Amino acid sequence: KIDSENNIFLIDNNSILKISNGIVSTFKAKLSENIYSNYVRQISYIIDKQGNFYFTNNNTIKKMTPDGKISDFAGTGTGCIDGSASKAKFNLPLLIYKNDIIYILDINSNRIRKIKI
Repeated sequence: KIDSENNIFLIDNNSILKISNGIVSTFKAKLSENIYSNYVRQISYIIDKQGNFYFTNNNTIKKMTPDGKISDFAGTGTGCIDGSASKAKFNLPLLIYKNDIIYILDINSNRIRKIKI
């Protein structure tokens, strides 16, 4: 993925790498095995204008700030429940980001949801 400043982010082993002006650095090292295994399996992530990194994990959406802090962002597990980010449930979410809105393509629930950030 490429952010608004043309930095490139990619996965290598259990880390997220950042390429900026031709320099490779570790953006987040040693993702937990649970987060990493689900992250790689689903490969759905976006980066917002502020450099926050959002990714799917066990049918939830996690948020990682530029300083590497990871928190729950949306979803409470597998299912199909509309509602606030803290109550929604997803079933194979894929993420798209545009104009400060995260669109969640909830593949197995046949829904598209959105969250304004």
